Amino acid sequence: MLPEEVVSGGIRLAREWNQAQEPRNSPKKPVYVPEVSIDGRTMPRNHSDDSAIICTTDASWDATSKRAGLAWIFRENNGTIAIQGSEIQHSVSSPLMAEALAIRSTLVMAAEHEILNLRIYSDSLTLIRAINTKMQDKEIYGILCDIHQISSVFGSISFSFLPRSQNREADELAKCCLRSLSFMSCNGLIGLNA
Repeated sequence: MLPEEVVSGGIRLAREWNQAQEPRNSPKKPVYVPEVSIDGRTMPRNHSDDSAIICTTDASWDATSKRAGLAWIFRENNGTIAIQGSEIQHSVSSPLMAEALAIRSTLVMAAEHEILNLRIYSDSLTLIRAINTKMQDKEIYGILCDIHQISSVFGSISFSFLPRSQNREADELAKCCLRSLSFMSCNGLIGLNA
């Protein structure tokens, strides 16, 4: 067994153990993670930046094939979809790695479309914390470095946690891409007014 598989399995088991410790009938408390820009400044949750593009991103990972479907949906402030896309990634070691790759792909797409102000939402709390605190995580260290490097091209950027129940569109797009065996990339672009 590879060291990455041992670590990934240990993390999975620890999460399962933590979830088992919660009383079954107790309501889940919402997790608050302040929005933090890449340079570390805390941003208020209700900040209103009319020029910011809002992006939800997600990944779907298959442990058997070590493939991941990555997805992103960019929306303008009025809620209309500006860009959406997805891609298959091979040799992905864990769900956390898949989520990190999804955010990196999202940033590349945003940079290619010359988006200046961006707010990214992911349902991976661990990843959002790692990005916002510049945590050194061995498993995704290189991708975190890429994320921080690419983030420097934007005028403003923030990374925030979004509960899975509010990220269903990106989740379904990622799952659809992973299920798709007929092509490597399933990018769909819609015009962008940025």
